Amino acid sequence: MIPHDYAERQKALDFTKSYIVQAPAGSGKTELLTQRFLTLLANAASNPEEIIAITFTRKAAAEMRHRILAALSYAQENPEPKEAHKLNTWQLAKKVLHKNTQLKWHIIENPNRLKITTIDSFCRSIVGQLPILSQMGSQTTISDNCDKLYHQAAQATLKHLKQNDPWYECLKLLLIAEDNDYERAENLIVNMLKTREQWLSYIGISPDEAIHHLTQSLANIITQNLESIYIAINQHIDEATLLQLINYANNNLNLKLPSYQILPEPIIEHLPFWIFIADLLITKDYKPRKTITKNQGFPAITEFSRPAEKQIAKQMKANMKSLLLSINENTDLINALSNLMAMPMVNYYEDINKKEKIFSLFKVIELAYAELRLLFKQTNLVDFTEISLSATSALQAIEDMPEINLILDYKLKHILIDEFQDTSRLQFSLFENLTKEWFPNDGKTLFLVGDPMQSIYRFRQAEVGLFIQVQSKSINNLDIIPLQLTCNFRSNKVIIDWVNQQFIDAFPASSDIASGAIHYSSAMPMVSNQENSAVFWHIHDQQSDENSRALETVKLIQKIQSKSPNASIAVLARKRKHLLAIIQVLNLFKLKFNAVDVESLMQKPLIHDLIAMTAAFNHLGDKLSWLSLLRAPIIALSLNDILIIAEHANNKTVHQVINEQEVYSRLHEDSQSILLRVLPIINFIITERERFSLKQLIEHAWIVLGGDVLLQSQAEQNQFKSFLSLLERWDNDMLDYPSLREALTREYATTENQTANLQLMTIHKSKGLEFDYVIVPELHDRGQFDSANILAWHEQPTYNSSFNHNVDWLLAPKKAVGDDKDKMYQLIRKINQDKSHFENTRLLYVAVTRAKKGLHLCYQTLTEDKKTPPKDSLLYSIWNKHLQLKCIYQTYQTPSEQLQQHPQYRYEICPREWTLNKQIVMPTTLSDQSNEDFTYTFSWEVEQHIGSAYHLALKLLADNPKFLKNIPAIGAKIEFFMHHLLVPNDQHIAYTQEILITLEQVINTARGQWLFKQHQDSHAEYAISLVQNNKIKHYIIDRTFIDDEQVRWIIDYKTTYIDKINQQAILHSEWKKYQMQLRTYASFFDRIENNKIKLALYYPKQQLWIEKSYEDCLCPLN
Repeated sequence: MIPHDYAERQKALDFTKSYIVQAPAGSGKTELLTQRFLTLLANAASNPEEIIAITFTRKAAAEMRHRILAALSYAQENPEPKEAHKLNTWQLAKKVLHKNTQLKWHIIENPNRLKITTIDSFCRSIVGQLPILSQMGSQTTISDNCDKLYHQAAQATLKHLKQNDPWYECLKLLLIAEDNDYERAENLIVNMLKTREQWLSYIGISPDEAIHHLTQSLANIITQNLESIYIAINQHIDEATLLQLINYANNNLNLKLPSYQILPEPIIEHLPFWIFIADLLITKDYKPRKTITKNQGFPAITEFSRPAEKQIAKQMKANMKSLLLSINENTDLINALSNLMAMPMVNYYEDINKKEKIFSLFKVIELAYAELRLLFKQTNLVDFTEISLSATSALQAIEDMPEINLILDYKLKHILIDEFQDTSRLQFSLFENLTKEWFPNDGKTLFLVGDPMQSIYRFRQAEVGLFIQVQSKSINNLDIIPLQLTCNFRSNKVIIDWVNQQFIDAFPASSDIASGAIHYSSAMPMVSNQENSAVFWHIHDQQSDENSRALETVKLIQKIQSKSPNASIAVLARKRKHLLAIIQVLNLFKLKFNAVDVESLMQKPLIHDLIAMTAAFNHLGDKLSWLSLLRAPIIALSLNDILIIAEHANNKTVHQVINEQEVYSRLHEDSQSILLRVLPIINFIITERERFSLKQLIEHAWIVLGGDVLLQSQAEQNQFKSFLSLLERWDNDMLDYPSLREALTREYATTENQTANLQLMTIHKSKGLEFDYVIVPELHDRGQFDSANILAWHEQPTYNSSFNHNVDWLLAPKKAVGDDKDKMYQLIRKINQDKSHFENTRLLYVAVTRAKKGLHLCYQTLTEDKKTPPKDSLLYSIWNKHLQLKCIYQTYQTPSEQLQQHPQYRYEICPREWTLNKQIVMPTTLSDQSNEDFTYTFSWEVEQHIGSAYHLALKLLADNPKFLKNIPAIGAKIEFFMHHLLVPNDQHIAYTQEILITLEQVINTARGQWLFKQHQDSHAEYAISLVQNNKIKHYIIDRTFIDDEQVRWIIDYKTTYIDKINQQAILHSEWKKYQMQLRTYASFFDRIENNKIKLALYYPKQQLWIEKSYEDCLCPLN
């Protein structure tokens, strides 16, 4: 079957022209991109590198690469297909394969020659190849979470709030505006830094130039709005009637406006007239007037004495009511009038106080950005915005376009951009710079694909208006031809017809660049099968709560699964919290599902137990964490016994208390039995904790305490692995708990279940996916409010072609606490609220167009005092049409205690009789070298802790070469470490100083420099766990590496002091004491490698050294 839009699809494959293709949901956008890429390879490229496809996600890039390679593979191995939709791709792939052979491209063997990348990766490659122009090193690390740096930059900015500081007055103005609330001021600065791509281009503009630009922009935007009103009036209102009513009201109000016989021009000079029209037709809260009074120029009839005047007043009032009724549904006119009512006067920026406030706040954010860049440099860490800014800046600095081709290592001729509707202004600027020297018919093409009806990423600075702008005005010198696809290959006719009927009125009547309004484009179905297809509304009563609604959703899922057991089902929600309630019920019913980025790891009970364990073993004085660990399922003491332990832990650590016989005797026999099992393990872990990495410590502790018994599902095992993976970040540093919790909050629990056909995800995550049945819950719920900023701003392409700038720009300072509302600030907020409302409609459109066969929409019925849902809900835009269309409805009464009828989930606890299975401990079993157990015994003596501190310091020297040149930097870590071990505070400084002096002496010797050099296979505090005589043995090798002579060295540090009298004899005795331990270490390496092995004892305090070869140690005489 040939698609209705076949001609448009064929045009898109003309490799000599540039296109922007609007491809609605289910229209086969990825297939079209694949065919365009193959067409360019077959007909327009001398090398594959001349073509680059840019996407916005790694998943989309991988999908496109897979499609192209799959098409080539299929064409290579299969004959010509009979299906029409496969034939075109097959023919193109055949041409590419022929060219691949002819020009020896070797695409199949080297698919990396296909340049398919994300926008972020592309920007990073530009920065890496232009380090000087981008002012950024190629080794910079990109992070998707720089919140900590934003806050540090904001805090550094506020530290300038001191007299005689150049920024004092500017910051003082900010703090006064925020009622001296430092935290609020900090958050406002953070918000500005997160969105800096929108305002950075205005940094450095002189105040006079900026005021001129802003004033002209305001005049342009007012004029553009007047034109919108003018056009709407001419299209929908009788001009003569309107003027008659206006003149009548004008006379009654004595406004002294001119008496117009025709509508005046929509220009600034006639602004009072147009404002009067707006005031006449809409209320102050921007709604169409329903009644008119003398305040609008229509007095009551009783106020006139003459019959003729009464008759005129009656007629005028009737005409006015008729006019108001006629514009009630004219959203374009209402929106234009609302915008005009919201706008300040043209001379807004001439106010001295406003100018001073604006530029003072601009200086604040300029300073904040300088502080942020300094932090980026210090940490060698940046966000994606900074990479994009640097890439764009580098391209702008290059005037000669061929130079870019040299820098990018290939001659770029063709660019394909996917999901173009999600482009930000910064990214658009990048594309403009890439194509600034491209012209029609010069062999270079730009191919843009997207769907403005699916633009839902404003929170990532996406500007859907740019799509409309390119459709109407192109980019640079290129002649970009707009194409429109209409066929939907995904959904059946029932769903597509419903979507068309609902959204034709839900979307704005016309598209608008400035507001992000997008006109709806209807789709045509290509799927004829309508079996089991319908759109269902599920309405919950007002008394229902989120849990009861979640229960009904799960019952609906079960109903669908009973009828169509193999069908794919998706629950798509606006917010993650809507899915969490459903997940809870799914777990109660033990139903299989996959949840994509829904549950934060910090929401999982297992993670809280692991945090408690980590904190307890890391800090003996953390009473709450110790009690939490003892109560957690892995140990599971009773609550009463926890209280007994807590009572005794006022002046002692919990670890000390649980080792006391007096406390032990007071506990219940069950708790006594548990402690008999776990106390030896806990004591051993405490003894050896400083000789393990953090990850090793917690992983080992969890296993030997029986934690694996509690990991009942693959999901829980994945959570455990994710936690350990995050702990690795702190293996060489002190654990930062706030950062750990933040990282766990941002990390999502995986619930991959290969056999589950049920998916739960946010609507944003569902983009590009399809399912047989889609359920959208909580449509009545309100959206999130936009966060406040120090400065509000708005940008749009300039309306005035004679204007020197290509954008109109509005700016307003945030209202200070206690001040009157600033009209410009309110205008910009209104514009952004309108944009959000339009995006809500698009978000719902994305959700419903994922469905192939069935769609289920759920909401809570409105309260009696509400006639419509909240404007920021997904339900709002289709509410009126929803009431009109015939659909299948199901109403739910509040279920009475239904959740209580189902068994509640119970956490498993570790059985009291559990013992460790040696098979899961270590894969290697060494021959028994000795009956001695070389583990250290725990001591509360300070000297023992000092020894541990020495080991930490020497480990830091081995792991971090930077410390070799900066020994004092280790001091803070050692001091914190000793505090962590409860070494008395008054001894911290003295012991730390002693250790630092020793380290300085060590690295100033040839042996010390050799010892801490970065050797092959270098390790410090290297932990191994072995099974010997059916017992777990734990060893820590202080230092091991392979030197330049391929000798494996095993060195044990000793921090005791050897008396100079009889020193050699004592050293010989020391060697005999520890050689068996060293031989055990050596036997381990002797089994897994063929290097010669040498053993040594090292006494750093006195620079003493004893060494022997492993072979010599095996000799009985030694």
